[in-house]
Amino acid sequence: MLSDRLDRQLEGRQLLVEGKVVSLPEKFTTVMRFDLQVDRLADATGKNYQAPDTIRLNWYRTYPELRPGEYWR
Repeated sequence: MLSDRLDRQLEGRQLLVEGKVVSLPEKFTTVMRFDLQVDRLADATGKNYQAPDTIRLNWYRTYPELRPGEYWR
């Protein structure tokens, strides 16, 4: 499991992630947490990178209603 992580060279960089919501979103006061099945991971130049199959994301402050099965960018 530890080897299935985001490449350290991408830490702290703004990235484009596309994929499908594959978990029930967990909602808290100022954050929503959910798992995303990654279809694409790219940087600002459009260069694609290898990503784990599934990543856990946190959406802070104001967040939309997410549902499992939805596709997000």
